[in-house]
Amino acid sequence: MTRVRFSPDGSSLATVTSHGGDWRSTSEVRLWDLSTGEITTTFDERSANSLVFSPDGRYLAVHHLDGINVRDTTSGRVMAAIRITGTARGIQGVAMAPDGRTLAAGLNDGSVQLWNMSTGDIEATVDGENTGGTDAITVLAFSPDSRTLATASRNGTVRTWNATLPTPAEAIRRIPRAVNRDLTPQERSVYLPDQGVEPLLLEQRPPRQVTPLPMP
Repeated sequence: MTRVRFSPDGSSLATVTSHGGDWRSTSEVRLWDLSTGEITTTFDERSANSLVFSPDGRYLAVHHLDGINVRDTTSGRVMAAIRITGTARGIQGVAMAPDGRTLAAGLNDGSVQLWNMSTGDIEATVDGENTGGTDAITVLAFSPDSRTLATASRNGTVRTWNATLPTPAEAIRRIPRAVNRDLTPQERSVYLPDQGVEPLLLEQRPPRQVTPLPMP
């Protein structure tokens, strides 16, 4: 066996057995009932590198080099399939937030991606320049309140991040501070159609040239 992981309540154990000696080999993942010693679920994964249970134990995230499968621990069925695209291929580490909402993946190029567990969509990417370089992120851990993510790379760099992401409306409301101007009526109608007309930027710095925001 190459990997083992207890479920959060300690009632189950997940194990990985590799059939072959390289990254392309197939791995067998088994879930064991520790009260009976019996196997409850079995499924195959390609080169399973690590296992992460959801806080309630209902799901098991199994990561391989180019993706993560989130499986139902009762049936083994894939509930969400996360795939890494582009040049940043290769997942080295995975962590799940204690609140079960976010899955973090550390990549070979030193970047970190945050995924929404309920939708399977990517929520944010932190590139290698901000994580300490282009060395692979190998270890990730969330704080108990799920608000902070710690990452460690192969070059020995450790960083902590605010893992609390704003809602789309909150993010849009921060734009005026970044560009030092309020939204135009047209921009409001597109980005904040249901919001009031009060100014979003109460204190402005000295004026500068206005650059229109990209319209969808």
